[in-house]
Amino acid sequence: FLIDDTPRAQYDRKIRLNIDLPDFEHILSFLETKTAAEVFCEKRVSLLEVSRASNISTSDWKNYLECENISFTTLKKTVRIKHVERLVQEGFLEQFTVDSLAAEIGYSSRSSFYSAYKEVTGEAWGSQRH
Repeated sequence: FLIDDTPRAQYDRKIRLNIDLPDFEHILSFLETKTAAEVFCEKRVSLLEVSRASNISTSDWKNYLECENISFTTLKKTVRIKHVERLVQEGFLEQFTVDSLAAEIGYSSRSSFYSAYKEVTGEAWGSQRH
């Protein structure tokens, strides 16, 4: 996953390529909300909790994940890292540490956050202008 390649971008690209897809608009719309960021940033968030928060059935979520060929863990990391980018743009690091940032998005350590960031973006955290 590249950070700029959001689930919506992937979905829109498949639509442009005339790939027949189930309608996941409700999921994509939810993923762009602040509520999605909040629920995915909970330390031990589950698919059931996401389903409840989004008012989208777990079977719809499972179908979406299967169609996109991604795991729930991968989606969770992606949503969290997108939220990090927003927090950084809003000046979070001007007042708080990287450890606080990691905790804010649901990671118990800075190293867990660094690993997730690299996995999602393909770049090390320090390589950016954070």
